Amino acid sequence: MPPIPRRPWTNVFNATQIPPVCPQIPVKYTKNEMSEDCLRLNIFVPACRTDEILPVLVFVHGGAFHLISGNTDLIYGPGFLMERGIVFVTMNYRLGILGFMSLDIESASGNAGLKDILLALEWIKANIERFGGSSDNITIGGNSSGASILNYLLMIKQSSGLFHKAILFSGSALSYRVLAKHPVENALIMAKTVCPNEEDKESILKCLRQADVFDIVKSFELMRKGNTNPLRPYTPFLPNVEKEFVHAVLTKPPIEILQSHQLQNIPVLAGFNSNEGIYMASGTFRYPDRVLKILRKNIELTIPSNIEYPLGSEKSMALAKSIVKFYFGDEHFSNWTLSNAFDFISDTHYVYGVDLWINMHKERKDSNKVYYYYFDFDGALNWYKIYYNITFPGASHADDLGYVFITNVTKPKLETADRRSLEALDVMLTVITNFVEFG
Repeated sequence: MPPIPRRPWTNVFNATQIPPVCPQIPVKYTKNEMSEDCLRLNIFVPACRTDEILPVLVFVHGGAFHLISGNTDLIYGPGFLMERGIVFVTMNYRLGILGFMSLDIESASGNAGLKDILLALEWIKANIERFGGSSDNITIGGNSSGASILNYLLMIKQSSGLFHKAILFSGSALSYRVLAKHPVENALIMAKTVCPNEEDKESILKCLRQADVFDIVKSFELMRKGNTNPLRPYTPFLPNVEKEFVHAVLTKPPIEILQSHQLQNIPVLAGFNSNEGIYMASGTFRYPDRVLKILRKNIELTIPSNIEYPLGSEKSMALAKSIVKFYFGDEHFSNWTLSNAFDFISDTHYVYGVDLWINMHKERKDSNKVYYYYFDFDGALNWYKIYYNITFPGASHADDLGYVFITNVTKPKLETADRRSLEALDVMLTVITNFVEFG
């Protein structure tokens, strides 16, 4: 169901404590830090501001649609932005099953997480001037799945006028990993774990609403563990195309929206990093020989899942062989290297989707300003590589965040960072804040 606006309060609201995060697999946060009452904003205002109305950056966090939060303790520390005179806002939104389950009925049509963000944007637009921010100069940004969500927001008519510019860090709505293909099927599979005695959709929904939220989260974790494809990190609950229900926000596939030029025509800054794929070095590719063995047994696992040729068909096998030949020399993976594998992951997970939507958007005759960036700096503040102790060269997925935000692992390195890293920090911040202020 869509979020319900909170009733106004009359007393002083204590906003000095970090709010709870939305329920999720307890990887980054403990259960004690989670609550279903998690739909909160974090608003940061420069301490030494004048009466000048300041530009606003609203940021949608990443985390594969089921992890992390908008809290600033892990990644999104706003200190650099405060120094540059930016009002900074982050938000929480429902994640995983709670945020993206669809039973294809009006009371559970999906995209609850998107609807949370829309309500947050409405509140920000109406109230940000009370915090010294300009309601006429709001930029929305997002990284990874947050950027994919932002790409969806650009396609949703209900978001029109709520922001004026957009920054997308390594994410797109056209990646095969960010649109649910079988949302109802996945919901029913999950329901068998939590509500095994219920059959019809309304009964399932009623049961889920009464269930312990951490039983629901656990069922999500069990579904993810069932993934057998090492090249496709499995997130079964994603944004989905809804029927024309009253509260529906996404009623057409994103590719159709782009093709019909229905995307909001505002200034955009978007791009990706030089070696996005090395983010998997800390997980799947800790055991590259195991990955190679699996792929040699079934080369069709290299085909992005949005291409649904029948498995074993002539078309499917021909496509798989051409993909493997392009990245690995031949169908036997004769040129299998980690570098080639990471190129494959980079292209299929991030680069292709970003490049496709940017090029489709800029080709429209009335296209607004589109700035395209490529981040290839490998230095002292590359967040993801430091956090996961990755030594492979290049800028990994999410590494650029360390040059925009004060993160938990880059903060201790700021005093000893080398000159090149500090120069890269200044350049990246200048690019971002100039766009936020001027477009």
